[in-house]
Amino acid sequence: EEVWPGEVKDHDRATVWTDSSFAPQGEKSQGALVVTTGLSPIFWQCGVQSMVSTSTAECELMEMMEGSIAAFSVGEVIHEVFQEHPAEQSRPRDLSFQEYMSRDDNDREGIQKTVKAFMCVDNKAALQILKQEGGSWRTRHLRVRAAAIKEKMTEGILHVHHVPGKKQ
Repeated sequence: EEVWPGEVKDHDRATVWTDSSFAPQGEKSQGALVVTTGLSPIFWQCGVQSMVSTSTAECELMEMMEGSIAAFSVGEVIHEVFQEHPAEQSRPRDLSFQEYMSRDDNDREGIQKTVKAFMCVDNKAALQILKQEGGSWRTRHLRVRAAAIKEKMTEGILHVHHVPGKKQ
């Protein structure tokens, strides 16, 4: 039986695994994340979250946001290591790199600075908030928190998968 989505085994992409532990007594929750390439860990972070959460879904979304930032940061390094830089591939050889990069974006043909990343989470409530369009006014603040991740999902540069906690 396949435990994880097949994409997390790719060595040319970042995969971030996030989890958190809700602190219901008004204390700050704990959060942890691991960024992998293939199945090899290359960055991890664990600690107390910066804000108090009002629910498990909120503390999971907060950690997903941290994980998204980490995945795209590490993803840039992975992209540099495993692939030729897109600007180097498509820039005219008679221009210096600085001259080329100073051109207007419309003049840069063939450049696409997109690094795809995958995120594996175990909280179905947080995933539901990411996927739904509407919702209750009581969860509006969670939809606002999820907007940045949702935008990356809509652009196709971040794929979020549910992986049960026991299988992470």
